Amino acid sequence: MIRTANSIAVRFDTLGKTLETLILSQLESNQRKQTAVLQKLSEQFGKHADVINQQGKQLNALYQIHQSDYKKLFQLMQLYSELSACGVMDGKRKENLKAEIVNLINT
Repeated sequence: MIRTANSIAVRFDTLGKTLETLILSQLESNQRKQTAVLQKLSEQFGKHADVINQQGKQLNALYQIHQSDYKKLFQLMQLYSELSACGVMDGKRKENLKAEIVNLINT
């Protein structure tokens, strides 16, 4: 009876250790997989962040260009307004305004 109980205990202990080893192995495997997935997600988010930052820089550059264009357009409008307000006797002023307009358009 003692032999049987001892034999059962040994088998139970062996089975318990085998199951423990199997469970620990599975946990370690799952942890490696999760780490790999998290690493991949981190890389992808990093790439997305880089793309977003690059697009932000491009938008900022476009904004600067548009600001310059709007400023130039506003100056042209002012010059044309002054030109239209010139009288018949303001020939010299008209020529100067026309030259400024041409110069502004060509820059």
